[in-house]
Amino acid sequence: MCTLNFLMIPGKMVTFAVLCMLVRVVCTQDCSTCQCCADGKYLKCSIRGNCNNGCIDGYYGKNCKYKCTSQNCLRCHRNYGNYCQKCTPGYYLYNYNCNDCGSQCQSCSSYGCNSCYDGYWGSTCDENCAQNSTLCRKSDGYCLSCGSGYYFYNGKCTTCGIHCAVCDPRGCTSCHVGYWGSTCDENCAQNCASCRTSDGYCLSCGSGYYLYNGKCTTCGAHCACCGSGGCTSCHNRYWGSTCDENCAQNCASCSKSDGYCLSCSPGYWGNTCENPCGHHCLECDEQNGECISCEHGYLGHPCTECSRDMCMPQFDCELCTNISFFANGGVCCLCSLDKCVSCSKALDTVNCKICKQGYYPQSNGQCGFCNSYCFKNECDSSSGVCLYGCINGYWNKTCDKECEPDCLSCNQTDGSCSQCKNNTRHGHDCRQECSATCKNSKCDNNGNCINVCIPNTFGKQCENKCDGSCSPKDNRTSCSEKTGMCLYGCQHGYRGRFCPKDVGNKSEKQTLLTAALGRGLGGGIMALIILAIIAMVWFRKRRRSNTERNTSVHDVLRLVCS
Repeated sequence: MCTLNFLMIPGKMVTFAVLCMLVRVVCTQDCSTCQCCADGKYLKCSIRGNCNNGCIDGYYGKNCKYKCTSQNCLRCHRNYGNYCQKCTPGYYLYNYNCNDCGSQCQSCSSYGCNSCYDGYWGSTCDENCAQNSTLCRKSDGYCLSCGSGYYFYNGKCTTCGIHCAVCDPRGCTSCHVGYWGSTCDENCAQNCASCRTSDGYCLSCGSGYYLYNGKCTTCGAHCACCGSGGCTSCHNRYWGSTCDENCAQNCASCSKSDGYCLSCSPGYWGNTCENPCGHHCLECDEQNGECISCEHGYLGHPCTECSRDMCMPQFDCELCTNISFFANGGVCCLCSLDKCVSCSKALDTVNCKICKQGYYPQSNGQCGFCNSYCFKNECDSSSGVCLYGCINGYWNKTCDKECEPDCLSCNQTDGSCSQCKNNTRHGHDCRQECSATCKNSKCDNNGNCINVCIPNTFGKQCENKCDGSCSPKDNRTSCSEKTGMCLYGCQHGYRGRFCPKDVGNKSEKQTLLTAALGRGLGGGIMALIILAIIAMVWFRKRRRSNTERNTSVHDVLRLVCS
């Protein structure tokens, strides 16, 4: 705020007040009224409006009311606006002008760019460092540091290789598994998991191999455990150094060194597992053959006993609660017939009642295959009736009968042909020839023509001939193959859809017409004569009595008609 100290002289109060207001207005104006004068030890603005301490940044002139004209200039010469003395950040002073330090300049001073961001060089950091170089010298771009996967060699960044595991400034020091060489571009030997980077010498092998004389050797396909020295144990039923020898038959496991049997397969016993366990025995003692576990439904040793647990009623045991068991002398025994699901006993013979899918009970009580002529080879597992009918050429419930030799397929019930092998035949036994009027003599099983009729015939079996009065056209048929209607009209003298014969020729028509006209004219003249006579008599005799008149009329009529 502008303040002035004046002596208060009587009679001069108004003059001092006006002067103070003028000074205040001058002090609060924009740059044109000393607002852009710099602070200092002197009063900012003289009475004439000149700045005593110079201008604030960006302005010049005696009263500092002009902006510096040099672009990006922070401070310019007091008397010359285009002579810059200090630039805004990011620019440096050269020949009184402000120049851009560059977008990649990390540190910019009044004398230019001091340092660049990584990857750039040059006075304004507008040059890229060499490929794969992350840091280079600002003055000449000389590489100082390489990117990941590269090392510095002969002034350039050189790749360590795609298979290099560890890459330092000296180069690749470790390769990925399976590779070796200075750039890890060499493969380790076959089946070698890792090898020495310098010369490729194998250090460890892959799964299923062991190191022997610098090479990876297989432990064998049947080796259970493969160590650094070779196979240490085999899978069951094999032995030998590479587990390529089979244990004895029925031997589950044997000694790896000599093949001596150590355990038997289920169902066998003995020193070499040569003895089978008893019938219905699942597992037995390997030393003495005594049964340890029986099939379901069998008990004891040697698994010949049956159970009462499923009997109905429990003491009489007429039926069993499980269809896989059958009543046998007061106990329920498991049905052991091959491929049988449920069986029964009658007259000391066990017969199967229901077989597994694809089988049915035969006459001997055993399960046999469904008839191969059943469609999809599927039949009812208790009756043998084919579920989906027969394949072509067979019929009957069990498809055990052949169709007639000329039939492709026949009725599944009575064996009559439903389709013939040769489509020029038809009938229940496919022995009747198709009509010769069928095109190519082809018909369905009912004798109806399959394709079309030969020209000028019609009907389902092409048994009818087109009417001879139909007009022909080229070599085409003259009538519809279905209805017999003429397709191209009638010949001269005929008409209608089927061209029936008309009244006759022209001379006949004229003769008949003349006779008809003669008969018509003669009859008409006779009638007029009769009417004229009647009228004349009536007028002459109108005064006579009714009797005389009637008699006269009667006489006249009689004369006319005689």
